Amino acid sequence: MGVESEWEPELGDEATRRRWKWGWNQATGEATVWEVAGPGDGFPSHETYLRTAWGRTPDTARGDCLGFAELDPPTLLVHGYYGAEVPGAVVAAFGALVPTAAIAVR
Repeated sequence: MGVESEWEPELGDEATRRRWKWGWNQATGEATVWEVAGPGDGFPSHETYLRTAWGRTPDTARGDCLGFAELDPPTLLVHGYYGAEVPGAVVAAFGALVPTAAIAVR
């Protein structure tokens, strides 16, 4: 079996890739953002983090919105779960948190 001497895997720069989760509290209009780590979509979970931050469990049936974001410099991609639109307060929170990133909402 031949081996291409010029082939190298593209591993990415994990030092620059950061991930966050976010929640938008429909009752207060508050955006809460926190950095996550670990497998899957990362820890701590939405329920764990927001129960402490909001004093209650998030509830999409009550209008709360949830999502995640990932920084792949120079772009910060912000995603909403369950087809939710990303509220302006969430975009503003990420703009303050990562002011040098170009924010794209998905």
